[in-house]
Amino acid sequence: MFEQIHSYTDDAIEAVYARSAADMRSDKLDLSIGVYRDELGAVTVMDAVTRAEARLLSGPRPKGYVSPLGNRRYVEAVEQLVLGANHPAVSDNRVVSAQGPGAGGMLRVGAELIATLRPDATLWLSDPVWEHQIEFFSRAGVPRRYYRYYDRHSGLLRFDEMLADLANARAGDVVLIHGCCHNPTGADLSIAQWQRLADLCLERDLVPFVDVAYQGFGVNVEQDVAGVRLMAATVPEMLLAVSSSKSFTIYRERVGMLSLILSSATRREHVSRWLRDLIRGLYFMPPDHGAAVVAEVLLDAEFRRSWNSELDVFRERMIASRTRLVDALSTALPRLDFNFILGQQGMFSVLPLDAQQLDRLVRDHGIYLLSNGRLNFAALPEKHTPRVAQALAAVMVDHPSETGVAAVAV
Repeated sequence: MFEQIHSYTDDAIEAVYARSAADMRSDKLDLSIGVYRDELGAVTVMDAVTRAEARLLSGPRPKGYVSPLGNRRYVEAVEQLVLGANHPAVSDNRVVSAQGPGAGGMLRVGAELIATLRPDATLWLSDPVWEHQIEFFSRAGVPRRYYRYYDRHSGLLRFDEMLADLANARAGDVVLIHGCCHNPTGADLSIAQWQRLADLCLERDLVPFVDVAYQGFGVNVEQDVAGVRLMAATVPEMLLAVSSSKSFTIYRERVGMLSLILSSATRREHVSRWLRDLIRGLYFMPPDHGAAVVAEVLLDAEFRRSWNSELDVFRERMIASRTRLVDALSTALPRLDFNFILGQQGMFSVLPLDAQQLDRLVRDHGIYLLSNGRLNFAALPEKHTPRVAQALAAVMVDHPSETGVAAVAV
């Protein structure tokens, strides 16, 4: 059996991680992996999470099985966090949710759901998209197409092209949309654009599949999901995947939620049982610890205030990191305009760098970005910003025609 596996190489993302891990230079700077790091490079653990976990561990913790649908306290708390307690889908009892192993795991369940219930449906993904998302659906055999989303040469959103591409989707097709802080570009839809997209989905009978992974990293906890709530109030059916890894910095706990928003509450119990049994056939049941911690944070008023305050600090630091890099680039490479970075949100931006330039960043400067040019501002220490700007200027000045960044008018 295993003789069929030979000369197996890492995919592009894993290759960057492996190369960075093997780099022993003391000044190496890994801006590729999507985690929030403090100024010393350590992954931050939130105080609210630490205190909630300590409280849970101080008392008896049951070790028996939970349902394949997971931790109900977590599910109810996160439904309200994302959709809002007064959202019509929630108040009308039209939401069926399951807690599972991260948003990735729940996207994989969603892919299996699509392959089972809509085997003729095509999944539409943004171009560019977080590449690992593709695998969840390709493994389930879901065919895919792409809609234009981001111009990596100008750093601008391609919303009109997005709508034009989705106008070719067939009834029943599924559209994967990032709820906020788009990965990898940081370019988000405005609320007016969310409305136009929701109207298109309604008109063409498309099913939105919204992935919320960075709630609180954009504007604030409420505004970051305003478009998601609008979409859920406009279309009759929708899929929603939520990650708690980033907003609670519990990456290795792998906690997420899949919600199915139904057109009517009459099928809710049947759909819930069906989803339960689908999950049972995939991984039986999810781990509980991380979900219990998140539920404890969200359902305790003091812990939740602390969590919100910590999120504010994270967000303000990422905004400041963007501003510092743009300022430094304006000095290091004054003929080019990088202000598009300031209009983006969350951890990421995609810089217009080709493979040769990315390789030079690593070889000559010890700076790692993903192969699509994604840079993580949440891992960029303030003291290294001038160095990163100088390195970017050094690799971009050799290929000015390929950078595509607009020249500053003089």
